[in-house]
Amino acid sequence: MASPVYEDDDETASPKDQRVPIFNIGWKAFFKNEPLIVLGLVGTTVVLFSGLVNSFYFKNTKWDQRLMRARVIGQGLTIAFLGLGVFKMESKRKKLEEARAKRDQEVFERARIESEKLGSRPQVQHIVVEHVEEKKN
Repeated sequence: MASPVYEDDDETASPKDQRVPIFNIGWKAFFKNEPLIVLGLVGTTVVLFSGLVNSFYFKNTKWDQRLMRARVIGQGLTIAFLGLGVFKMESKRKKLEEARAKRDQEVFERARIESEKLGSRPQVQHIVVEHVEEKKN
């Protein structure tokens, strides 16, 4: 099972209790991070309601058909933007996992080098276990 992807998770990451999973960042941050999805949703909604008002009050069937075609195009674009957002999030998750793996490898290497200097193998295990416990918290 994959761990949640965190915002601003890099070598200078904030303390673990201040990190927030991306899927729980709130509406304002979602609008800021994914403006095309929001634009597609709002545009589709406006076109849909204007088409409904046109069909009930003005009875202009030609204009009504144009609005419904525009609604379908808006929905298609919104779905495309959602796909793009998923692709972006997945690529960000992969980058973060690669950075974590690299960081873990560096910690292990530093611990191995330190243990060779000290001449004791248990020291490596102690440092690595300490690092793994830090990651869990």
